[in-house]
Amino acid sequence: MSEGLNYAVMQVYVEGRMVAEARSSHEHSAYLALDATPVPVRTELLAQLLEDIPTLKTYQKVVDHTAIYPGKGTGQLWYTLFGAVDEACEALCKYASAGLKTGKVSDNALVYNAALMAASIGRVLGLLKKAHRDDGGRIADERRRRLNHEITLLHDRIFDLDDAIDEADAVRFEPLPLDAELRAELAAELGDAFWYPAASLNEAGLDGNAVLQGNAAKLLNRMRRDKLKGDGDDR
Repeated sequence: MSEGLNYAVMQVYVEGRMVAEARSSHEHSAYLALDATPVPVRTELLAQLLEDIPTLKTYQKVVDHTAIYPGKGTGQLWYTLFGAVDEACEALCKYASAGLKTGKVSDNALVYNAALMAASIGRVLGLLKKAHRDDGGRIADERRRRLNHEITLLHDRIFDLDDAIDEADAVRFEPLPLDAELRAELAAELGDAFWYPAASLNEAGLDGNAVLQGNAAKLLNRMRRDKLKGDGDDR
């Protein structure tokens, strides 16, 4: 951080122990975790920590300045939501690819086939998104070829997933080794994935901090009522 700027400093304490510190100014914002060790937090302390969620307003401004797609600011969310799915699926693909290298795919074919199907869906959406951003919506021959290729893969992966569902007796989310290379790849993909929801918030005229506050309050309410599991947005 540059010298000469007037920074506000916020320190977050849990059970009397400082676990994070935020420094921000009107020009810059950063959130520095000082201790990544999980700390047990009571429900009432979680409610207090709602006030410590860092603002997204600064990041939303960065997103606004770096958004260059046609129709920006008109309230259409197709581009930004397609992009969010594309980047999230790409992160999922990177993670699944790391699992493929372990040679244990046959033990968990359901999860891997679902991940590969999602990757194809994300890439189709990503190609359409880029046609809108880069070519004014026109689908150039090379992009059309890539779309056809991904759709062919998607058909195959749907059939593979269908077979895996018939053969599976359970869904198993097993951890994979996270080496430095995979962490770097995930950081890049997940960083891009953050951009698109923030752009969607801008298009919808929503304050990101208010959205986070509302989501956290909803989750705390579900936790108090033992409703974190189950189906339905209104449970």
